[in-house]
Amino acid sequence: MRKHIAITTAVLLMAVTGCAAAMTPPVSSQYVCTPEGFALAAVSDGLHLTGSLETPTPGYSARYVPELKAISLIPPQGMVVQVISSVTIDMVLPAEVADADGRVDIALEKSFAWGIPAITCTVADSPVSESTTTP
Repeated sequence: MRKHIAITTAVLLMAVTGCAAAMTPPVSSQYVCTPEGFALAAVSDGLHLTGSLETPTPGYSARYVPELKAISLIPPQGMVVQVISSVTIDMVLPAEVADADGRVDIALEKSFAWGIPAITCTVADSPVSESTTTP
């Protein structure tokens, strides 16, 4: 009986971890992104972007707006506590957001004036441009 339970448990664990691996897109970056903490990787249906952004209150959500080539940060509805929080970005963008050199510039549409204006990712093995080097 114990042997049967152990085998069943092992099979279930293999099935669960196999299914989870198949459903989770890779997050190892093929790109170098700014701000630091963002990752972009090519997946079968586009580019998988992950990271987090600070927001003035909890409850913000994020969605990609293709027409603007931007991520829109949507504020929460109703009353919320005014405390710095963050929103997790975990979305697949269309592959067309990358330019001919593989550079990806995603603007941020938000209702607050502070924080970063955009997320920029370049192909990891591309040369660093003069505009991004520090003296």
